Amino acid sequence: MEDVIRYKIKGAEIKFERNGGLIVGFSSQTIADEQLIALRDIKEKYFLAFHCCDFSRCNLEILVQLEIAHIGIFHGSFGNAELIELSQSENLELIKLHDTFVSQSCISEIKIKKPNLEIVV
Repeated sequence: MEDVIRYKIKGAEIKFERNGGLIVGFSSQTIADEQLIALRDIKEKYFLAFHCCDFSRCNLEILVQLEIAHIGIFHGSFGNAELIELSQSENLELIKLHDTFVSQSCISEIKIKKPNLEIVV
């Protein structure tokens, strides 16, 4: 992957994949509102990934308001309440979850309410 110099977000690693897709990743940190707000500066479509992150000190409503289509949450303190809030986004098409605290029943409820939102576990 190739580093992207045009975007700078505190604590984020931003890279282009070989296929040209943009990935913005946060790893092993407590996410702050300022970091989420800074995502507004990215004008192109991208995959937003969180690995081992803590969402307890941020307002997920900021993410809901952004035009992010694809998000992945891996090995983090992310549970049912966070998924329910995040799923309110009108732009979100895909959520990838791995080793989170989200229950299958919560995922099933969201899939009923939002059948066009793909949730991959």
